[in-house]
Amino acid sequence: MEQGIYVAIIIVLTLALLGVFISLLISLLLAPIVSTPKNIRSEIMEKMDLKKGEILLDLGSGYGIFLIEAAKKYGVKGFGYEISPAGIFISRIIKLFKPRIRKNIVIVPKNFLERSNLPVADKIYCFLSSKAMKSVYKRLLKEEIDENIKIYSYRYPFPEVREKKKEKLSDNNYLYIYDAKSFNRG
Repeated sequence: MEQGIYVAIIIVLTLALLGVFISLLISLLLAPIVSTPKNIRSEIMEKMDLKKGEILLDLGSGYGIFLIEAAKKYGVKGFGYEISPAGIFISRIIKLFKPRIRKNIVIVPKNFLERSNLPVADKIYCFLSSKAMKSVYKRLLKEEIDENIKIYSYRYPFPEVREKKKEKLSDNNYLYIYDAKSFNRG
């Protein structure tokens, strides 16, 4: 019995270390889990003109903090993709402490670059590395995105796509705003 407990503890610790290692590897290779800075989140959300009931898709949602704050302040329904096990785990813990909005936030533990269809959304937000933005651009070209959708990127623009608008933020970075038409072929 005692030996079984030790084996179980070793297995749990091994899996936890493996999860941390995979998260670090993902962070180094794709995009680090870096939340949108707290001091400009509200500013970005204002520029996004979020409205109650809208669906906000966050590509690379990390800990889900941006989605949670948007749901709390604006009443949006948030849908995020995250591939980091640490990001997924922490986002689920944070949601536990937000009972009023947790039903409005869904974090999918998948790589959105490999998914067949992105969910319907009114607005798409991303804060990823410039390297990741190239992959997201290629992925969005494969989608049939409703032309009314607005796409927002903090700090890093999409390659090969001219933004509709570029808003300077109080932290001297930019919010790049795109029309979905820029990603639709035809």
